[in-house]
Amino acid sequence: MATGRSFAEFVKDKCYNGLYQTAEDYVNENWESMDLYTRNVHRVGHAEMIDATIERVYVRDLPEMRVAFEVGMKCYTKVATIVVNEI
Repeated sequence: MATGRSFAEFVKDKCYNGLYQTAEDYVNENWESMDLYTRNVHRVGHAEMIDATIERVYVRDLPEMRVAFEVGMKCYTKVATIVVNEI
């Protein structure tokens, strides 16, 4: 007997790797224009995504047995400070 699974679980199982890669590429290419804030690093000199989780999947029915969906991800990012050596 087949067990019932939610569409959100299907998306997590089948799409996570592609979504993660897309989010990682976005962070790597656009981290300077992102409003990154941390109390420990005053001037962010570098950022990279280290993990992500799928938090929400929003599904909408479309005509002809199709669906549209949006995915909300939480991306964990590691930031490093700018090191300035004054001479």
